[in-house]
Amino acid sequence: VLSGAWDVQYPKNEVCAVRGSTVVIPCTYVYPGKNHVQKMWCHHHKNCIDTKYVCHSRDINVSPEYKGRAECLGNEHQNCSLKVKNITDTDAGKYRFRFITNSNQWTGQDGVTLTITELRVSMKSLNKNGKIREGDSFNLTCATKGCSLSQSEFIWVKDKERLLETHSTLQFINVSCRHKGNYSCALKGGGDRSEEFQLDIQGRRIQKKTEKEKHRSERSEQQSHNDGVIYSSVS
Repeated sequence: VLSGAWDVQYPKNEVCAVRGSTVVIPCTYVYPGKNHVQKMWCHHHKNCIDTKYVCHSRDINVSPEYKGRAECLGNEHQNCSLKVKNITDTDAGKYRFRFITNSNQWTGQDGVTLTITELRVSMKSLNKNGKIREGDSFNLTCATKGCSLSQSEFIWVKDKERLLETHSTLQFINVSCRHKGNYSCALKGGGDRSEEFQLDIQGRRIQKKTEKEKHRSERSEQQSHNDGVIYSSVS
């Protein structure tokens, strides 16, 4: 940035958030000199002038709906990020940052659009008919539709019991009937949980086997049982 420049930059022009979660909208700004700064964010307003604010560094004219939920992060140089907790549907829309110094004032006109979304559990399997049988391998993924989240840690629940995995994907290898159940996920930092995904495991296809094939199958099943691996997580 050139010396003497005034500017506001938003690394992302769109940010997604799950209902009930906490979101941080990143922002940077520059200005010449070392003046004292007032920082503010506005919602659904083009210039952030003569309006209620989402947050204000001096707690001036803050909208009641954001009081206690929104926070102007950062400092008087460079960082101007916004943090909003307990996201609701009414929080969707365009956000802009404005700052005022002793000599000038500036609004980042581009702004950032906040989209409210929900988590969904989806399955990816090599079986074209979508049916899962004992011995198959597949993934369950926790994600949103159409946008990506900044959060990287998740909570997985199976039949109301929390699992240890914290990644967005559960990887099932050599699945058995004990894996069937209702799976749901949520962000580790809070927010609404996804709808339950019902996982149904069908028995193996019954086929006549030679004595050699039976022996090989028994050894494979015994090895799988001894390993005790139900599923593993991948990022």
